[in-house]
Amino acid sequence: MPIVHFTEYDARQLILARKFTFRVVRDTTRSDATNSEKKLVYDVRRKDMPKRDNNLRLCIRLAPSIPGVPKPMPGMSLQWKGTPIRKVDWALRHASIQSGVPVVYIKGWHEHIWTDEDQGKYTVPVEPPLKGCDIQSLTRWAAEKWNIEMGEPEQFDL
Repeated sequence: MPIVHFTEYDARQLILARKFTFRVVRDTTRSDATNSEKKLVYDVRRKDMPKRDNNLRLCIRLAPSIPGVPKPMPGMSLQWKGTPIRKVDWALRHASIQSGVPVVYIKGWHEHIWTDEDQGKYTVPVEPPLKGCDIQSLTRWAAEKWNIEMGEPEQFDL
């Protein structure tokens, strides 16, 4: 397991803090390649410390579409110091790990929550449920849940 220099309490406090997207760090959404992953990464800063880069990144990802296979679902993570402290994605069936043991299986959209003991393996069903399966719906959900003020809505067209 990677060495993490923060605690579950630190991560929860950061989620509760009001934040905003400061700038785009990486954008591969305008790429002409149809078989490449689309990724959008934002620098996220706290409202009470807007000039300080605290290594918080919002990463939005869409896997490449393969002909004959169902369209891939988008995913999103909030990474602090390179470690996802929150992550939302879709899976047909995903195990939720508590104390190192799978306790329940979750179907569909779920949120990974970083904990001291299980790191990012603890998952819960997305609550409230997503209203759509697209990037805009996922972004609105995450921004509301994780207290992030987003910019213009058209910037999420992947």
